Amino acid sequence: MSINAALEQFKGYRIVSTDPLTIEAYGDFYQTDAELNILTLWPQDLYGLGYENSWPVLAVSNLAEANGELTYTEDKAGVLEVEQTNWVGGPSLEILNKYLDQAASETHIPYAPTLSEYITAEEAAARYANLQAWVEAHNHYMVGTGPYYIDQVFLTEKSVSLKNFADFPDLANRWAQFSEPKIATTVLDGPGQVQIGGEALFDAYVTFNDEPYLLSDVSRVKYILYDGTGAVVEVGDAVAVEDGHFQVTLSAETTAKLSTGSARLEVAVVPIPVAIPSFTSLDFVAQ
Repeated sequence: MSINAALEQFKGYRIVSTDPLTIEAYGDFYQTDAELNILTLWPQDLYGLGYENSWPVLAVSNLAEANGELTYTEDKAGVLEVEQTNWVGGPSLEILNKYLDQAASETHIPYAPTLSEYITAEEAAARYANLQAWVEAHNHYMVGTGPYYIDQVFLTEKSVSLKNFADFPDLANRWAQFSEPKIATTVLDGPGQVQIGGEALFDAYVTFNDEPYLLSDVSRVKYILYDGTGAVVEVGDAVAVEDGHFQVTLSAETTAKLSTGSARLEVAVVPIPVAIPSFTSLDFVAQ
């Protein structure tokens, strides 16, 4: 998305609270998929800049752009006949290094009238010192937050070396649960005979790979009671007992609506991890 297209639909941000940090975003561009309409403030692909930019990197890059020595876009670089900003190599690095030293010496806070309320001079100094140490060690400005980081860049060979970030908070198996669809298996247990006008209790056991399905992963468990003709007598929600265990209680008033003969209780489990409900039923005799 170009900057012009982005600004056309962008209407503004509003900081509602700083503790906790709550920011509202306003725009009039809509995606057909509802979940894509959530505008995040994570600095990734920010108006076409790409990458997980930290504010010190952007502040240094902005100084170089403002002074006409670097530019973010290829078109502008051609018009001004300057280098396009490159965070991993080439002539850009020397220019960025110059403005990093300038930002550090001035304890530069970008957009100071606003950001100085949230970034102290001490924090800015520490951030620039950290960035200087990073550039000295790795000779590039790609500072990320993922499980790996770029250690060294080799432009001639067109290759990079990656190293593991040992302090990354997520374990390697964090997403392993999604390798197999977490489709629930449901077993319904209860009496084979129900006294008309009496209370009846049924247990629904919900598992995945023979382990109890977590209550936090279940949206709802719904039951439907049918009489011998197939007509619906009652619809309701089962009550959660513990992980993997739900109960359906048919009251005396409910069973009084049954006629002598067969009846059926059906249970539908709606899990959160997958969009596939699980169904099971149990036939019993009303007498």
